[in-house]
Amino acid sequence: MRKDFAYKILALVVAFALWGYVNAERNPNIKRSFNVPVTVTGEGGAGAEITGDKTVTVEISGKKAVVDSVSNDDITATVTPGKETIKKGRQIRMLNVAVEVKGLDKSKYSYGANPKTVEVTVESVIEKSVPVTVEGAEMPAGSTFGSVKASPTMVKISGKESLVNAVAKAAVRPEAGVSGETVENVVLFDGNGKKVKGLKVTPDSVRVSMTFTESDVTKVVPVSVVVTGSPVYPARIMGVVSDPATVTLSGKLRDLMNIGTVETETISVEGAAQDAVSEKTALSVPNGVKIKGPDTVRATVKIGVAP
Repeated sequence: MRKDFAYKILALVVAFALWGYVNAERNPNIKRSFNVPVTVTGEGGAGAEITGDKTVTVEISGKKAVVDSVSNDDITATVTPGKETIKKGRQIRMLNVAVEVKGLDKSKYSYGANPKTVEVTVESVIEKSVPVTVEGAEMPAGSTFGSVKASPTMVKISGKESLVNAVAKAAVRPEAGVSGETVENVVLFDGNGKKVKGLKVTPDSVRVSMTFTESDVTKVVPVSVVVTGSPVYPARIMGVVSDPATVTLSGKLRDLMNIGTVETETISVEGAAQDAVSEKTALSVPNGVKIKGPDTVRATVKIGVAP
């Protein structure tokens, strides 16, 4: 009985040894390396920038099944500058890289950055207010500006001192010819007209209100002589002439757009036998449209017999 029990214990030990061996073969401990970008975090990070190489190598050691499931997106490498303000200029310092791997228990898996430190330039962070200018607001054809206003008229910009000091203006550029109120993003520019990025703008968008006043425009159109009736047979109308042949109209663009000609009052040639019928006649124009210069023309209808 005792002999059988000893065999059973031995068999159990062998089974556990075999299970451990097979498991180790199927899921061994491995190491993998990842190239990871380093980012700056924390309240002191607004004026900090990593100099030189901005990536580190992260090596993870542990069971193959878990380590193989890790991707670059699961790994973060960060440095955190202190909150103290840099009083003047810039300071360069070495900061430790902190590594985190999503889903891994660091008590069971080992990982760290190589190199363990990176060089960071820390610059003072400042803030200032700048006025908002409205640019590129083109008026529709036939209009003049009534008013263009931005609300609020000032924005605050904050960030690295060198970038803040480079800002020459904060501008919004509404779509050309749009009347009414729109919301426009604020864009920062330096003295050379180049965009300045990397700063916080508060607020980052403003309301722009634009109104337009329609102005009078002019348009030159031909005169169309309106004729009715027929001359005595065998005479017929040989031609129609207006003096002047064109007139200049004045009015709002919307009123002039669809006007191609200006008509005279009706001239009758019913029963005419002479060589021509010539009359001084008024011109007919729509409401809101004026004629620049005389509002009458000399209309002549030539009459003759075809050879």
